[in-house]
Amino acid sequence: MSVLLIRPRRNEDDRAALEDRGLQTIVEPWLEVSAVANEAGAMRLIDLLGAAGTKWLVVTSLNAVDFWQGQLPAGLLEETIADNPSIRFAAIGESTARRARELGATEVLLAEEGTSRYVADAIAAEEPAPVILPSGSISMRSIPDTLVPKGFVMHEEVFYTTTVVDTPPASALQVHHGGLDAVVVRSPSAARALHQHCPKPHASVALIATGPTTAREMERLGLPVWATSPASSARAVADTVVHALASPLRQDTIQDTSEGTGQ
Repeated sequence: MSVLLIRPRRNEDDRAALEDRGLQTIVEPWLEVSAVANEAGAMRLIDLLGAAGTKWLVVTSLNAVDFWQGQLPAGLLEETIADNPSIRFAAIGESTARRARELGATEVLLAEEGTSRYVADAIAAEEPAPVILPSGSISMRSIPDTLVPKGFVMHEEVFYTTTVVDTPPASALQVHHGGLDAVVVRSPSAARALHQHCPKPHASVALIATGPTTAREMERLGLPVWATSPASSARAVADTVVHALASPLRQDTIQDTSEGTGQ
């Protein structure tokens, strides 16, 4: 069975987890990410991290950290964190929590469900403090929308942009004609890319959302959500794919589509 991975970067963990379960993977990005030049913003966030008093550093995206660090002197972010034990950390998902620990965090607030809304709610239960949020051009509004009314002051800077690739990927035809078994959709942006280049996936192709936010965007676009991973880790996503591919519903769908085409 074959599974398509369409996000622009960091497909290695998903590929390894899926292949450990005997699934073939095809990696073809349907999105691309680009740096946004913002050296002044990069240093502004460093100055805020180094200021006196408690503050939050919220890691919502590995890309946000990478592109932020790319505009800083080497090692400055880690040094700032090491010199300021008053910094508190929050993350969305295991991968961003791991990155926060790599930067020097000893404790990371990680909500039970790895979505921006749940992380925002968890922070909102604490005393108001400045929130430092490196982000992409498509920002997660649930964080400021939740925290600002509670008295938190947001400091957000954009360091990258995400866009759908202009040329339809070769794998779009495979998704349309049922030449693949599943597609992993890891973000609302990925859902929009899927809809743009293949608005009518074949009925037998299992579309797997990684989290309720992505699932809602897929539903809004009219894309069928076969299953939603309960967590964003590669292991959880791979388990969700395996269960979806083995479901009786999918076997019935394959049989129905085969009969409909006379196969």
